[in-house]
Amino acid sequence: MSPHARRTDCRLAAFAAVAGLAGCGTATSLKEELDRATPSMAAPGMPRTDAVNHLTRAGFACQAPAGHAATCSRTRNAYLIAGCMERIDLGLDVQDRTVERVTVQNVLCAGL
Repeated sequence: MSPHARRTDCRLAAFAAVAGLAGCGTATSLKEELDRATPSMAAPGMPRTDAVNHLTRAGFACQAPAGHAATCSRTRNAYLIAGCMERIDLGLDVQDRTVERVTVQNVLCAGL
């Protein structure tokens, strides 16, 4: 291995270590970001259609299985991680018209 390639490898390793310690591009940092962004997309008291529209515009795919709930998820890539699945669960009222509960699930990531 040439000295230049060795220096490049060391720099990349150092960047990866620092970014990982800083929480840059990790499942934890993505969860924190999603926690901050979710209230503007879906909040208790919001009409179901508005919440689903906001989440869909943000790249989520939403499904409403039987029962009074909807699940919205999207896949994102992070700096140090191959791909991460973000999921937000909506608890709906008995008529399935209004959001009663919003739960941001832990972000699940696959390594490189």
